[in-house]
Parts: sequence; structure tokens; C-alpha cells
Amino acid sequence: MTTTTVTPRTNKIESVQLLRAVAALGVVSFHAAHLLSSRNGLELRWTGLGAAGVDLFFVVSGFIMWVTALDRGMPIRRFAAKRIQRIVPLYWLMTAIVLAIVVLAPAAMRNASHDPLHFVASFAFIAWPHPAMPEHFWPALVPGWSLNYEMLFYVLVGCALLLGRPFRVPFIGGILGVAVVAGLLLRPVGLPAFYTNSIQLEFLLGLLIGMAFDPGHRTRGRDYVLCFAGLGLFVWAGPYETDTNRLFTWGLPLAVAALGAINISLPRANPVVRALSSIGDASYSLYLTQFIVLPPSALALARVLPDLHGVLAGTAFVVGIIGTAVLAGLASFHFLEKPMLRASTELLTRNQRSSARPTVAQW
Repeated sequence: MTTTTVTPRTNKIESVQLLRAVAALGVVSFHAAHLLSSRNGLELRWTGLGAAGVDLFFVVSGFIMWVTALDRGMPIRRFAAKRIQRIVPLYWLMTAIVLAIVVLAPAAMRNASHDPLHFVASFAFIAWPHPAMPEHFWPALVPGWSLNYEMLFYVLVGCALLLGRPFRVPFIGGILGVAVVAGLLLRPVGLPAFYTNSIQLEFLLGLLIGMAFDPGHRTRGRDYVLCFAGLGLFVWAGPYETDTNRLFTWGLPLAVAALGAINISLPRANPVVRALSSIGDASYSLYLTQFIVLPPSALALARVLPDLHGVLAGTAFVVGIIGTAVLAGLASFHFLEKPMLRASTELLTRNQRSSARPTVAQW
């Protein structure tokens, strides 16, 4: 995704990229802290809030879908092709790596799936009970559970593109709203519970932010107020998050913060902004590769650090794991994700040119 596809004002998309960076780093920090806790029981304060990075991803995804597709009325075939190009190749590659590890070195990955049907569902972006943890509808590449929601959201966006512009967001909101209300009233279990989870309404929050977005808007004081008010509300309410109130304790506060942050101009020359923007560019790679990178990184660091029971050593352990994951994510972005995206784009362009050529029958 390039900056010019959203708005000619690069500082706007820089803000979005920073939000993506924060979301990815939050998820990685949560998993890194979990590895520390499972190893020695040491809990680092506030790291549990990092899991809300997924919620921020959903909000940002809704925003991007509005400004790049729904607002512009992108042709549905082009929209589907771009989403498949963006999401599928890297996810399939990472899932294939997990499958190879399971087959070739089954002892190397704890709680791994050995069910062929589970892998088929994982490749197809269908929620499926994880064989080792049947209470969780996780794919073989565990972070991909959020992509099952993403793909459903993309289907709704694709259907909405067949409608007139005024009806697109109400259509998506209506479908998601009905599903969530049904979940609240019927309290289903299993797969229906997964697809009626209120977390899906965070996509709708992102759509609404997109509708309120003004490309010509200059940064105002209220943007900072919204950003910091949302963050403050998240810090205050976030620790009380449960499965039932996640939308209100995590999703809504982060949506308020995103609404303000998206309209804040950023100095692109600032090294911190540039670094976070680079991580934002690689956020998808970082999000997926962490599942493969974090466990061996934890084993290596545990041998180097003398005493993981101390807060200082525990913090160094978590920071080290995060740094390793970031480097791996950046490498994946530059050497895997970007080449695959470029190759798929060239293939799609070639196919479009071939289909556009007149055939003998047409002549």
C-alpha cells in the first residue's frame, strides 16, 4: 500500500503507518511478555494491553477500506485482486513454513496442529478449532485468526461496492450489527460465536473515521485532544477488558485516538517517525513472522541473560525478543513480501493485457 493511494498529503498516510507500527509492536510485545511469563512467571505491567494492537489494526483496516475502495467506488474485480495480492501470498508462505516444521521437526513447535483439515481451513481463511486448543478458533499460523475476520470484512466491502455510495457503509454496518446482536441474544458457542463477536464492529468504527476524514484538513488542537483522550481512556479502561466488553474498553478508545492521530501532521524527516513508518510498512510481515521468530529468539536470549526473575533481566528479555522480531519482519517485508507483491502485480497486469487483446472470434 503506497502513500499516494490515500491522499496527496503524505503526512496523513505517515500517521496511518505509525498507527500500524504501534499496533504491530503492541501485539509483539504482548506475545514476548507472555513467553517471559510462561518461562518464569514474571509479569511485566501493562504488557497485556499490547494485545489491543489487533483492535487498532481492525480500526485502521476499516479506515483504509473507505478511503481506498468504498469512497472511490473501486471496481469489485480490482478490489478483490488487490486484497488477494496483499494478504494471501505471504500468509500462505508462512502457513506452509509452519506445515513444514510440523512435518519435519514436530517437536520444535509446542501445541502445533497436526490435523490436515485444520491446515486446509487455515489456507482457506476459515475459522476452525485448533486441535491442540479446541476452545480457540486459531489457524495453524496462530496470528492469522484476525485475518479470518479481515477476509469476511473484505467480502462485505466487495458486496458493498455493488451498491451506490450512500448505501455502502449502512450495508456493512447492518450486516455486522445483525451478527453481533444475534450473538448477544442467542449466545452461541463454537464457530457461530466466532463470527458474531462484537470485535467485528471495530471495522465499522474505522469506516466511520474514514467518512469523517478530510484530506485538506490542517492539524488542529482538537486532533491532539482526541488522540490523547483516546489513549487516556484506553489506559484507564484497558485493564478491565473482557471478551464481552472488548469493543468498549479497547476498540472504542483506540478508535477515538486514531481519529485524532490520522489528522496530525508529522515531520517526515524526524528519525523516530521514519523508523516507525518503516515498521508500519512492514507491519503485516512483522505480524505474521512473529509466530515463527519469537520462540527460538526466546530460547536464545534465555541462555544469554543470567537471571530472568529480575525485572531488569525480564525487560531486557522482552526488548530483545521484540528487536529480533522487528528485524525479521523488516527482512520479510523487503525480501519476501515486496517481491511477491511485485511479481503478482506483474502477473495480473500481464493477464489483463492478454484478456484485452482481440481474439479471432472477436475480429
